[in-house]
Amino acid sequence: MNILKPALWVILLSVISGTAHSQWKQTTDMSAASAFLVNGSDVFVGASGLGIKRSVDNGAIWAPSAVGIPNFAFVTALGVSATTLFAGVELHGTYRSIDNGLNWSVANVGIANRTIVTFAALGNQLFAGANGGAAIYVSNDNGASWSASNSGLGDTSVSKITVVGGTLFAGTYSKGIYRSMDQGKTWLA
Repeated sequence: MNILKPALWVILLSVISGTAHSQWKQTTDMSAASAFLVNGSDVFVGASGLGIKRSVDNGAIWAPSAVGIPNFAFVTALGVSATTLFAGVELHGTYRSIDNGLNWSVANVGIANRTIVTFAALGNQLFAGANGGAAIYVSNDNGASWSASNSGLGDTSVSKITVVGGTLFAGTYSKGIYRSMDQGKTWLA
């Protein structure tokens, strides 16, 4: 009887793992998804060369959502601040949508580095991280204009910005993690 118990566990685990594995299903033909965003019940995905697609039914159907974004653009980041969506588009900078992704317009005033790879919102501020050069930008007017927010950060590429409580964290490609406890005015290693 004791020999049967381990055998039953192996069979049970095999059945459970087989069931869990079968739950994954490809929902779109996008081969290189590079950014995701959930806004309410809508899911957005950005991809290399395919712009942005949107699903309103948990990924069963995906429709293009990139009017205003250059054809064949590589979308590197998606973000949201209040009711405005933002997209980082490689070599083209930042785009924003005020109609939940139906139309997009350029939002690059003050951004010198046009490869935005991450967004994070802190209160009414939106932060954008860039790959190289002036690495972090901040907007206090919902993306209408941006200014560099790099004091203490130096010349480095940012891979991710996130917010925990009131503290900003910036991950870099080569210089580790920085944090800001004063809304991005200064960064500490």
